[in-house]
Amino acid sequence: NRLFVQLNDVTNSAYYVTILDAVGRTILMLPKPELQNGIDISHFAKGKYIIQLMEEKTKQTSSKIFLIN
Repeated sequence: NRLFVQLNDVTNSAYYVTILDAVGRTILMLPKPELQNGIDISHFAKGKYIIQLMEEKTKQTSSKIFLIN
C-alpha cells in the first residue's frame, strides 16, 4: 500500500515526485515529499506506473517503472 523510494546520495533529498500511469497521464504530484514515510498508493488500480523523481540539489530527474498486482 506504500511505495518506498531511496536516493543514492543520502545527503540529497527529493524536490518533486510525479507518478504517471501507463499512458503517461499524471496520477500524483508531490512537492518536497517525505520519502521515509513512503508514498500512499493504496488507491491506485492494478497496472503499470512510472515514478519520476527530481533531486533537490542537482534538479536531475530519474524515472523507474513499478507494477501494482
